[in-house]
Amino acid sequence: MKSILHNEYWVEIPAGEFFTGLSPENEEHITARMHEQYGVDYFPYWKKRLMEDMPGLKLDWNTAHLDRFYISRFPITWDQISALQKGEKALDLPGALGETRTTVLNNRELEYRGGRVAKVTYAEAEALCMGLGARLPTSLEWEKAARGTDDRLYPWGTEWNQDAGYFYRDRPEMRQINDVVDAFPIGVSSYGVHGMIGYLPQLVGNFPWPGARGCDPAETTAERAWIDNIIPIAYKSHGYFSLRPVLDKWPQQQWQGHALSKDQER
Repeated sequence: MKSILHNEYWVEIPAGEFFTGLSPENEEHITARMHEQYGVDYFPYWKKRLMEDMPGLKLDWNTAHLDRFYISRFPITWDQISALQKGEKALDLPGALGETRTTVLNNRELEYRGGRVAKVTYAEAEALCMGLGARLPTSLEWEKAARGTDDRLYPWGTEWNQDAGYFYRDRPEMRQINDVVDAFPIGVSSYGVHGMIGYLPQLVGNFPWPGARGCDPAETTAERAWIDNIIPIAYKSHGYFSLRPVLDKWPQQQWQGHALSKDQER
């Protein structure tokens, strides 16, 4: 079985600039959708209220430069947390994908290999990160991994797709797969990162008081999910969280893919 540090389970996010926040074009897109749905153009007021309620939220459009980092392709699973609780060393934890299993959804037989997203405590998250030599992503790293560099609103693009993840609870047809880490391939980001939205919010920042990015399905509705899951807006500071660790440098002794380039070795 592949361990948690197998290269299949990590994605390199290259150094460089990306767009953060909401561009004027995206604000126009959101305002038009608001007008279509509610008959009023009140997004600018709603944006202002969001920023007042969440002091850490930055919606102004800008570019940000980030160094290269490696982020977990999938959120940490219950199997991984359970093994950690039983005394398994973090470096020896299983990967997020295990034995293949099938699920029947809407009279179709679907195949998945992934575990289920774990709800973690701060203590569990910190212990796992320390054991891996990892850390939490910063809020900007989370945003870049989720939306890439082309100013999209969601991992898959700018148009809302309710089938790209489990975004709100009132979907009984999703009960069998709502927290399976590889259940929503159409929701994968341009970098190949799964489940950046559509599961529990993910811890970002620093211990002992990290924040979180994302939107809990319990905190939105079918009517609101399209805006609550817009990447720059999806920002939470309390509730239940999931974990997606980040490595600043790939541990060469664990590399199982191609030979490292000189740039990668630095």
